[in-house]
Amino acid sequence: MISDFFYAALPWVTCGLMVAVITAGSFSAAKIRTAGDEVKALRRRSRSFYIASALMYFTAMALYLSEDHGTSSSVTWMCIGSMFLCFGSVDTMKANAKEKEKDNTKEE
Repeated sequence: MISDFFYAALPWVTCGLMVAVITAGSFSAAKIRTAGDEVKALRRRSRSFYIASALMYFTAMALYLSEDHGTSSSVTWMCIGSMFLCFGSVDTMKANAKEKEKDNTKEE
């Protein structure tokens, strides 16, 4: 009975944590961006996406290992985790490009 409640509530709790992490990361990145540091803001936001991805992968693993849930819910959570992993890597690549651009303008 307790395990049924845990596996039923786990996706909802994980979604709440994911929203909180991404919102806090985006808000913090917006503050940093207004201060003028675009690279640091992108890195901060990418970290929040990476944490959200880890939360989604944890949920997928827990649902996969449970006896009552099928693999379709686990695959769905894994796809959501992969989506956030892609968002984080895009922000990291943007930060790297802006940093390289900033270094090139300093050399000239």
